[in-house]
Amino acid sequence: MDYPNIKIDYRDTPDKFRDMADEVISFLVENLLVLNTIEEECSQLNEYLNRGIRMKGMPKDSAGIWSLFKTRYGEAVSSFCTDKLIVRGYAQSMNGMGRVLAPDGTLIEEKIYGRYAYLNYGCELAITIKSNKRAVIEIFYFDRNRFHLNYWKRFTLTNTDKWQLADIKWKDDKNDRWKNNNV
Repeated sequence: MDYPNIKIDYRDTPDKFRDMADEVISFLVENLLVLNTIEEECSQLNEYLNRGIRMKGMPKDSAGIWSLFKTRYGEAVSSFCTDKLIVRGYAQSMNGMGRVLAPDGTLIEEKIYGRYAYLNYGCELAITIKSNKRAVIEIFYFDRNRFHLNYWKRFTLTNTDKWQLADIKWKDDKNDRWKNNNV
């Protein structure tokens, strides 16, 4: 497990659960990165469509891209999320092109950022495990691409016969109370 852009804190996790904590962190991060890749690839196709660029095998319209996105995302979430979380919804939005401009308005960089891009660009992760049945991971990051706010995400994972993502909550600088989130 090597995530150079994630600062990990094993708060409230006894040493006897340290290996399990690493397993759960890898499970969550790797699955979220799969979702992020799907979103970024489909967002890129949408950007190509908007610019009139066609590629072989690319859906011919926006509806086709959304259909591809929902199908691929649905397959991914069904492999690691509980049915209860899936029912809350998934693949309801795609982040678009992030544009970084110089003070004079000159374009410096364009990059597609998916919903979980902060895992690649820097965040803090705290994991709490007190039994082999439940883990809570809180991730803090600064959204530099859209709203320029501090965000916290809380992922609750349960283990019946395998680990599954059971709940997601979020809050930010403007909302101090945890709110339900979808995948």
